[in-house]
Amino acid sequence: MIILSDSSTIVVSKVLKKELDGFKEFDRETYEDVIQKLVYRAKQGDESKFELSAATLKAIAAAKKDIAAGRVFSSRQLAHEMGF
Repeated sequence: MIILSDSSTIVVSKVLKKELDGFKEFDRETYEDVIQKLVYRAKQGDESKFELSAATLKAIAAAKKDIAAGRVFSSRQLAHEMGF
């Protein structure tokens, strides 16, 4: 259980959120649990658990094209655009 005062908010892209969703073993699994599993596997050196799916490779290729075409925003630009 997470105590609210011991938690933090992080910002991830919709693409990354979708990728994290792919690691969920059940629908109501929290992102905290997903990230803990990934960190544990990384520390254990279990690279077989990190093979990229075809969908992931496609999303990476699309993101690279967006970056090359200049279809990106800095965090500052995005915050300004959203009125923060």
